[in-house]
Amino acid sequence: MKNTLTSLIALCALAAATQATAALESIRVETTHMPQMPVSLLQRGVTEGRVVVAIDINAEGKLADYLVVGYTHEPLVNPIIDALKEWRYQPARRDGVPVPAQIELTVTMSAVGLVVSHTGEEMVETFLDRLMGDQLKYRPSHPGEIDRVPVLTRSVAPRYAEAALKQGVRGKVQVHFYIDENGAARMPAIDHADDPYLAAIAVAAVREWKFEPPTARGQPVMVEASQEFKFGEGR
Repeated sequence: MKNTLTSLIALCALAAATQATAALESIRVETTHMPQMPVSLLQRGVTEGRVVVAIDINAEGKLADYLVVGYTHEPLVNPIIDALKEWRYQPARRDGVPVPAQIELTVTMSAVGLVVSHTGEEMVETFLDRLMGDQLKYRPSHPGEIDRVPVLTRSVAPRYAEAALKQGVRGKVQVHFYIDENGAARMPAIDHADDPYLAAIAVAAVREWKFEPPTARGQPVMVEASQEFKFGEGR
């Protein structure tokens, strides 16, 4: 098995989401709890804002993990995260079978309501917003903004069963993930996979990786990364 850490690119989040939803019946979100616009923002004349959050929903339809990857106003974060924990989810399905999966939600809160979206068109808009540096006060740093490419300090190889190799299970897997301010690999999701088994062991491995905390101008930041794994080549 060979693997190469690829460059950090903002576009990989968009690719991960669109390809994942193309291969699966996507996660469904039921917004059972509606957060309220914080009074502190209303008093400042702020009537609308956004939070972008990546969520990991397990095969039982439970919120397994989440990561805030952008926001326009920090006071919106806690009300929206509290709501996420109360919402109900239907898990993604592959061939009718529930499977764990990740999606990125853009939650737009206003004084008159709430909009939750994860369609391809809106993810394109989110990517362009990041690229142009709109009103998001917090977002993943771009490659040109960080001091250097994060250094991998703890690498765990995928547990590639010998039986799978003997059965001819070979191919490539591309995993998108975030590196948070503490250097932890978060929310690994599949960009592309030649085999579901290979996808599962690649994601499990990336979850255990650690990096030196990425920095921009000496301050810890979050970044996006993409990793390609090659299974069975050269054997």
